[in-house]
Amino acid sequence: MQKHLGAWRSLTGRERAAQAPFLWIISTGRPAAVLDGLRVTPMAGWPAGVYEGPGLLRTVVVVLGELPRERSTLLIRLMGGGRVLREAIEDLRRLPEDAPERAIAVGPLLRFRAAITGHGPATPEEEEFVMTTQELVEQFIEQGRKQGMAQGLAQSTIALYEARFGSMPPALRSAVEAMRDLSTLQKWNLLAGTGKREEVDDAFSAGAAGRSS
Repeated sequence: MQKHLGAWRSLTGRERAAQAPFLWIISTGRPAAVLDGLRVTPMAGWPAGVYEGPGLLRTVVVVLGELPRERSTLLIRLMGGGRVLREAIEDLRRLPEDAPERAIAVGPLLRFRAAITGHGPATPEEEEFVMTTQELVEQFIEQGRKQGMAQGLAQSTIALYEARFGSMPPALRSAVEAMRDLSTLQKWNLLAGTGKREEVDDAFSAGAAGRSS
């Protein structure tokens, strides 16, 4: 609160018309003394677990353990600990490989895990985090392996096509490079080596249309 009020004072000192900042307090568990002391109430239009203080304080308290366990709260629940973090990591593992939440969260989680394992877990909480994220690491490795295979098949397919038919049209090249399904790429690779140009073009075009629909 002191930092919040100090930042507020500094801001208005530079620009009196500036909008006062909000303070967001994030807690894994329920900080009863803070909630009582700030006289907070459930924040209208927000999910359970989000509380706002008196208007002049411009302060919000988020109790991660009370947030609904749903996809919309996943990224902020990953900031918690204990049960909250375990459940959030489990929810993250269950998302599709191309989920935007994975792109945002997996990198920082694995970097934090690497930092812990580099010096050895120092607390029970760190040890639990390492164990909880093991399956996430395995998924990340497998995803990388599949991506590498997909890229290799895509480049092989393009090379086969151009060896037989000449330069591949840019739209078809983009379709092949964007495809990540291994079974589809294997079929395309075989077709590029054995099929007629019209058949190959139609298959690649259909694949591109399917991805965009």
